[in-house]
Amino acid sequence: MIAYLVVFAASALTSFVATPLVRRLAVRIGAIYQPNDRTVHAVPTPTIGGLALFAGLLAGLGVSRVLPFFDQMNEGSAEPLGALVACTAILGLGLVDDVRHITSLTKLTGQIFCAGLLVLAGVQLQYFVVPGSVSCWEPTSRCRSRWSGWWRS
Repeated sequence: MIAYLVVFAASALTSFVATPLVRRLAVRIGAIYQPNDRTVHAVPTPTIGGLALFAGLLAGLGVSRVLPFFDQMNEGSAEPLGALVACTAILGLGLVDDVRHITSLTKLTGQIFCAGLLVLAGVQLQYFVVPGSVSCWEPTSRCRSRWSGWWRS
């Protein structure tokens, strides 16, 4: 459990420190979203904040590589590399959108492509949790949820 907290702390601290740096970079290069009639922002807002979050991801992955607790995951699986590649592609898509404002269809196409990168790397959904019910260990299993009537036993 401590190993997870160390990775979380490294990611959170890196993102926290990188955010003002990325903000300054956004102002310097002019990556500022100007408010208009269709937005909720009342003042100009810097974009490219995904860079700070990506720095946090890199820090977390880097720390997990040096902690012995994660050796089996890092040596026996291509999933961390696949996640890194897909996140890098999503970062690129987000940066292009922040600077050039691409269409919704183009963003959706890029996101589907990035999801395909995860699939090609062998990343799989092993389980999911429906709030208010038991955990479902296979995506195809049937679940009962107090919150919805989507799954029935």
